[in-house]
Amino acid sequence: MRASPAVRTPALNTSSRSRLGSSYARVATSVTRQKFRTAACASVKCSAVHNAAVHSTSSSSSSNSTGASSHPLKPKPPRPQQQQQQQQGQSASSSKAPIAQQSVVAGSGSSSSSSSAAGSRDMAQRPAAAAAAGSSLGDALQLFAGAMPKSEIGALRFLEQHPNCDGRGVVVAIFDTGVDPSAAGLQVTTDGKPKIIDVMDCTGSGDVDTSTIAAADEAGCITGASGRRLQLNHGWVNPSGQWHVGCRRLFELFPKPLQSRVKEQRKKAFEEAQRAAVAAAAAAALAAAAKAPPATSSSSNTSSDAATPAAPAAAAAADGTNPAAAAAAAAGPSKSELEARLTYLQDSFKSYDDAGPVVDCVVWHDGSTWRVALDTSDMYPDYSSSSSSSDEKDEEQQQQQQGCGRRQGLLADFTPLADFKQERQYGKFSGQDGCAYAVKVYDEGNTLCIVVDAGAHGTHVAGIVAAHFPDDPAANGMAPGAQIISCKIGDSRLGSMETGTGLVRALAAVMEAGADIINMSYGEPASRADVGRAIDIAAETVHKAGVIFVASAGNAGPALSTVGAPGGTSSALLGIGAYVSPDLAAAGHSLRQELQHGQQYTWSSRGPTHDGDIGVALSAPGGAIAPVPGWTLQKRQLMNGTSMASPCAAGGIALILSGLKAHGAAGPNGSSSSSDPAAAAAGTGKQWISPNRVRRAVEATCQPLGGAAPDAVLTYGRGLLQVDAAFDYLLKSADVDLPDVRYDVAVSGGPGSSAGLGAPRRGVYMRQPHEAAGPASYTVSVTPALHEDASVDDKLAVEEHLVLHTNAPWLSAPELLLLHHNGRTFELRVDPTALLPGLHYGEVLAINPDQEWRGPLFRVPVTVVKPQDLLQSPDIDAAAAAGATSAVEQPPTGFGGAAGGAGVAAAAAAAGAAAAAAGGDVPPHTLRLGPLTLQPGQELRHFVVAPAGATWAEMVIRGGSFDTPKVYMIRATQLLPDVRFSDSEYRTTLTLSPSSEYSAAFKVAGEATLELTLSQFWSSLGSSSLEVELSFHGLAAQPAAGVLGVGGPAAAAGAGLLLEGAAGPLKLLVECPLRRQKVKPEAKLTHANLSIKPKEATVEPLLDPRDCLPGGRVAYRLVLTYGFTVTEGGKYKPCVPLTNRYLYDSPLEAQLTQIFDSHKRLLYTGDAVPDEVALAKGEHSARLLLRHDDRALLEKLKGTCLVLSRKLDSPVAVPVYSSHAAALTGGSAAGECFLSAGDRAMLWLGPVPEDKLPKDAQGRVLEGTLSLGQLRRGSGAAPAVTPFAYLPPPPAADKAAGKGDSSSSSKPPPKPPAERLSEALRDAKLALLKELKADQPEEAAAAEDLSTELLAEAPSHLPLLLEVMKRRDAAAKGEARAAQLPAIIAAADAVIAAINVPELAAFLALRAPADADEANSSSSSSSEVSSSSSGSSSSSYKQQKAEKDAAKAALLEALRVKLKAQLEAAEVVPGDAAAAADVAATAAQLRQWVDTSADKEYLLLHARVEAAAGRPAAALTALDKLLAPSDEVPAAAAPEASLLKRTLLQQLGWQHWAAYDEAWARVKFPAKLPPL
Repeated sequence: MRASPAVRTPALNTSSRSRLGSSYARVATSVTRQKFRTAACASVKCSAVHNAAVHSTSSSSSSNSTGASSHPLKPKPPRPQQQQQQQQGQSASSSKAPIAQQSVVAGSGSSSSSSSAAGSRDMAQRPAAAAAAGSSLGDALQLFAGAMPKSEIGALRFLEQHPNCDGRGVVVAIFDTGVDPSAAGLQVTTDGKPKIIDVMDCTGSGDVDTSTIAAADEAGCITGASGRRLQLNHGWVNPSGQWHVGCRRLFELFPKPLQSRVKEQRKKAFEEAQRAAVAAAAAAALAAAAKAPPATSSSSNTSSDAATPAAPAAAAAADGTNPAAAAAAAAGPSKSELEARLTYLQDSFKSYDDAGPVVDCVVWHDGSTWRVALDTSDMYPDYSSSSSSSDEKDEEQQQQQQGCGRRQGLLADFTPLADFKQERQYGKFSGQDGCAYAVKVYDEGNTLCIVVDAGAHGTHVAGIVAAHFPDDPAANGMAPGAQIISCKIGDSRLGSMETGTGLVRALAAVMEAGADIINMSYGEPASRADVGRAIDIAAETVHKAGVIFVASAGNAGPALSTVGAPGGTSSALLGIGAYVSPDLAAAGHSLRQELQHGQQYTWSSRGPTHDGDIGVALSAPGGAIAPVPGWTLQKRQLMNGTSMASPCAAGGIALILSGLKAHGAAGPNGSSSSSDPAAAAAGTGKQWISPNRVRRAVEATCQPLGGAAPDAVLTYGRGLLQVDAAFDYLLKSADVDLPDVRYDVAVSGGPGSSAGLGAPRRGVYMRQPHEAAGPASYTVSVTPALHEDASVDDKLAVEEHLVLHTNAPWLSAPELLLLHHNGRTFELRVDPTALLPGLHYGEVLAINPDQEWRGPLFRVPVTVVKPQDLLQSPDIDAAAAAGATSAVEQPPTGFGGAAGGAGVAAAAAAAGAAAAAAGGDVPPHTLRLGPLTLQPGQELRHFVVAPAGATWAEMVIRGGSFDTPKVYMIRATQLLPDVRFSDSEYRTTLTLSPSSEYSAAFKVAGEATLELTLSQFWSSLGSSSLEVELSFHGLAAQPAAGVLGVGGPAAAAGAGLLLEGAAGPLKLLVECPLRRQKVKPEAKLTHANLSIKPKEATVEPLLDPRDCLPGGRVAYRLVLTYGFTVTEGGKYKPCVPLTNRYLYDSPLEAQLTQIFDSHKRLLYTGDAVPDEVALAKGEHSARLLLRHDDRALLEKLKGTCLVLSRKLDSPVAVPVYSSHAAALTGGSAAGECFLSAGDRAMLWLGPVPEDKLPKDAQGRVLEGTLSLGQLRRGSGAAPAVTPFAYLPPPPAADKAAGKGDSSSSSKPPPKPPAERLSEALRDAKLALLKELKADQPEEAAAAEDLSTELLAEAPSHLPLLLEVMKRRDAAAKGEARAAQLPAIIAAADAVIAAINVPELAAFLALRAPADADEANSSSSSSSEVSSSSSGSSSSSYKQQKAEKDAAKAALLEALRVKLKAQLEAAEVVPGDAAAAADVAATAAQLRQWVDTSADKEYLLLHARVEAAAGRPAAALTALDKLLAPSDEVPAAAAPEASLLKRTLLQQLGWQHWAAYDEAWARVKFPAKLPPL
């Protein structure tokens, strides 16, 4: 439930996490969501121009001044002149130079003209003038006023009475994906103040490591973190001379829709260069075939030199960098080489995948504040080749003389940015993307945060709250005078999912900034309500800082108990449901038929919570056409969801607060917008704007919805928000509502374990069969809670004389309650005995009899579900006794209004029974409903007990006779202790045609109530009818009694199945408790799990200002580092079982997991709900971040394991036998059979043959499932499966182990003692030589002396010669290496000479003897490499093979070192034909032993040889094999290979591919790990 509608959540994937934004019930008739998806993902054509716009808005001290002017910053010639962007909606400049837009308010000391200020004042007055004029345009705009629903909540009535209380003086924090500071309607308030006060990225997903310090050279250039040379602007002030540099890949910041659009735009430019290159290559190949000079290309992207076949070789020969190429230059490339180039170009494009632009970031302190500049030139890739105009070459030569070289980007033209909060500046990366960003600098310049929104959702939400359109007041948000703080909690690394880090940082920022209201349109299911670290900090923000926290209730309806956390589960927050009015349906959704009345959106989540709270506090319109970011290429867009209802309510509350402040009331920061002393006095001088008072007011004055339906309160909360009534209530209660009190209600005793064992409850929720079986008594504790700073007098003043009312006859409570500060308890009796099956809701209301107009001061909600028991139903029993057939009672077709029904009426039950009787016998454990009549937006609920032993249910839905296909939302929901509702719910949205049928099967838990919810989608017009059949089935397997081992008694007690491969088959008892079932046992292994212990654990304080908690508390983070080797590539899921699947209900603040390959490339970022990631073979590392302010807690978690769960490419079958004999002998597997109700049978499970196990099975726990039942309708296995774990047996012992001691085979005769002593001394010295470090002068000198000594003693000892060669090669570095190349080649020749190459080749060509294994067992192999040309005649084949393999390895290493040195020597002596011949000879000798074009150890060397021989196409092919293996991590030489590849591409004139490869090199080979 946490994904953006356009980003993450699939149409019907209800188990995925999603932001509580747009409805996730995708339906064919839902025009609105289809519109949104299409618009958000649209692609457009943009020219490749640079427009990194910088915008700045500053406000004067006068609230009446709204003047603004703009002036561009003149760029350096020859850059073209920029255009201005004075209003939203104007197109951006097409210039490559950045523009600076600075809006300066009149009176602020700027050069703003008076006419500009006057024009802005006119803009502030236009809404009233336009309304008064009643122009045709105004009338047309007014027709669409319903698209921004304000009248439904009384906002328009309030504004008519209080026109200046339009949100002025109120600050609303938006916790979301981030708000676009350039969006239409979000620039200025109605009184001329900046609309957006601050934008911040609380997730860290925009962080850039800028800890590297660069110094400028004489030319004013620095080296950026990307490696590019950057020209600084000489006008920038930097007293310290320290330039902090970093870089960031923009595709990591861009929202997915924008990323797709930019990719498409960039691909067009790339294709243009590719076409030119292919044309030139084809022309060259044809010319070579015709033995005629090739035609030159006219394309500016491909040079004339590149079009000439001999261009690379000629260029290399000319500059003296490749002597081998000099010889080939005269003749030019061969025909085969030219054809290979053409093929390479064409094949390369098949795998094209843009890595995206990289921005270089520069941060410095100008003496007063931190400044930031970005080089965004990579947004415009330069695909030009070495062919340039004479003017460009002159400019390039001039720049080279100045010390910077050609094309230094656009950094110097960038207008530096400061913190948005300080100067309210924002930029845009280019004129193509339209993506606005702001910057923040932390940690003394070592961390830059580029704040980019993670989706359009946050801007849309902010627009609903406070958009201001002077020319279109109907499009204004709820509170156009309010100001906004954007707190991005949607992490771009996670596709906009929220993180605990983002939420906690945002809460801390809000408390620091003194915001009045928080709106959070995010959430997800939680296993428990009103608990968790994030919930605790949110409650602190509300109760201590006095911030009103409004949040969406969720989009997981229409079933009960589907509210999400935190909005629907926390008492501190106002959870908002989504309501659709007729006006909104017409103007917003463009519904073809007018709604007769408003109703709740079908997908809006319902209460109660697991612990009995109603969940939904109130409702507000849940759709709007509101502003969206500029990168969407439209100003406004329709979205719907509780994500839209929440800001509608937040904006309405902002109006209330604006009115209260105008009347002298103080907000949480003690501020008041009133300048009237009399008005201030009317506020009693006390802080009477508080979350408690506002909540009481808005709930007491809501417009009730749903009538008398039992689910009305659980659906709508207290009703539809009414702004004007709530404001009047607060004014009236100002004198009596003192001191500021909230009333905490806690319920204990009685049944109700759904909330969890020992969990606190905020109401009564009787849902399970045993809970509503008889009367129950509960103890209700009510505690008045004041602010922690409340005085003793305030506490003594708390005394409420309350009358307790119950609104249901089955509730009983005391009549009177005298309540003091320390609280009271009373008994509540609930007697559901006489209630009919279905849903029932009631409350205990506490009312002050002297002030009944205030409404209840507290309530105790009571929800009772009486489920239908298919075995004990009186109707079924009566029908059976009469020998007739009947169905279980059906729910009524409606309860009036749009609320739908949940109770069961006697008349409807009789009708259902009669219909079922006419339809035939009802099978056991089967529920039949229908025909059921539904209207748009109507829900029908039926509650039934899943029989004991039931493990799955099968459902059939049949459409009746209606005119057109209808859309339905179907839910089958069970609540289990400490389990998210989404994990125990079947949910689907389907389109059903008349007389058609839909069938489904899902898992159930026996003896638990199942709620079957049938709802016709609100916009699926016209009535319809359905018939439903729900049948329960059950098969269960458990270890049979008496089974020994871990899987025996423990599993029988419910611990699950554990199959030990070494223990043989596991005996299972299979039971069939309900009905005759077809049994087809099948078991398979699907996952291999590897547990990894951390190799490093560090607990460190978080001193970043973003992480500072109120009260001076310090937060800490635990960083765990893991290392592991992937032996089998595939899909892996990184899991932390201790913390996964807990976010809001987690005791930790945050968790974050990252995985890297051996080159530090980030492969995966995950949080509480892990996803799969593709991992190749090779070395990897991982980091796990855990946060909390309790250091001791984090210390306890240092041993937390990471579990890598690999999904097997193909499931491994686990044998299942029907008898012990078959299991023992490996006989036939168990086949199909039938079991009748009450039958039992035995099965034997496993083990798995060793040759069938995955290659990496050892050291892992394998997971799988056992399937037993088959579906009644159709074929296939039932969804209920039994999971099991499999422990592979120990590996088979080595056949040779234990035989050597008893072998009588001959061994080599022992050597004389003197010889053995000499060899031991030699080996000891050699071991010391290997330990001496070449980078320490003293040890290096000692190594040289020792080498000389050993060579004199053993001149032909191969291990010694090999070590000497390696040391000489490693020691030769830098400029001195060229002089050492002859010595390296000589050392390699010494190694080669010590090996009898012909004999080695002859031995390796021999076929191993058939009895090699037996021969091997008679002798041990020697680990020493012998220099002798022949082995002892008594040596075994295995010993000889080991010696020859070692000799071959030494030979290959010597040839590799020699060839590498010869290549370097050839570069030192340009034009040396002998050196080129030596290279060719050594390469040919090496290829006799290994295929250098295929072996990854030699691919780089092979590429260098091919390049030196003038065959760059072959060289590039080899490099691609090294750089992009599909099944393993790139080799250690990959970075060097990438550099060589770019050099070759540039020599060929393929600049577009060189730039492409350079971009990917930054991704694949980063210099360091990214910030956490």
